[in-house]
Amino acid sequence: LLQPPPEEGPESSDDGGEIQLEMVELTLGTLDLRENEIYPSRHRKRKRRKKEGKQLKEEKSNTEAENQEEEEHEATPVEENTQSSTKRKTKAQSKKQDDVESREYGLRDALFTACKVGDVGALSSLLQLPQEMPDSCEELESNPSLVLSPVSLLTKPVDSSGFTLLHVAAAAAQKAVVRLLLDAGADPACRDKKGQTPYTVTPDKETRNIFRKYMGENPDKYDYSRAQIPGPLTEEIESKKAEKKKAQKAQRKLREKEQKEKKKQELEEEEERRRFASLTDREKVGKRVSGV
Repeated sequence: LLQPPPEEGPESSDDGGEIQLEMVELTLGTLDLRENEIYPSRHRKRKRRKKEGKQLKEEKSNTEAENQEEEEHEATPVEENTQSSTKRKTKAQSKKQDDVESREYGLRDALFTACKVGDVGALSSLLQLPQEMPDSCEELESNPSLVLSPVSLLTKPVDSSGFTLLHVAAAAAQKAVVRLLLDAGADPACRDKKGQTPYTVTPDKETRNIFRKYMGENPDKYDYSRAQIPGPLTEEIESKKAEKKKAQKAQRKLREKEQKEKKKQELEEEEERRRFASLTDREKVGKRVSGV
């Protein structure tokens, strides 16, 4: 900074007519600056606009909250009672559904075990409960609101593969259980997730014959063509099959007997040839002469 020297008397100014300047070094800190020098006017305006916008948002939010509270307070007692009744009804329905599912799981597990191990007594006890039963798999699928019962579970899948109780019994070759389930109303046309019927998953002929015999005794009870059962097995058919089997067995024995006699004769001839070969020439000649 340039500063003029201290003033002197009028005499000195008159004498020289010159002004002398003196250099003085002065340090200023930021604390000595005014606010308008630290923040330019442009930044102040932006900050003020931002602050005003924030205040407007808060006011709008507070207004909406107040309006919502007023609307809630304005609800009539009838509406509140209706909402409370609806909630109670929904809760009761949910609880009832949980109870039904729990009962179904326990019942399905008991039926599955009885069919798997062939416990005819336990299965009969479970199926004796008087309940209404759907006529087919399609009816149960189209109307899932049917009350679940041991009999209605006969046409319902009981495991992850889509097996019905009849599938389980047939796959385990439980012939008595298969017959009991068919009498109780287990539809043999129901299929698992692979499209297999109980008849097709049966591992042995005797169990498959249970299905065929039942078809012969009750030709109109089920759709046996959809169940992939080839045909009925009646007593007459069984008798004919038994006779045919008996005849085949007799023929087989006769053939075996003939083969044994033929083999025995061949062995005797071979033995005779070996004995003849072991004779001397004189013995051979004598044997030939005696034979003649």
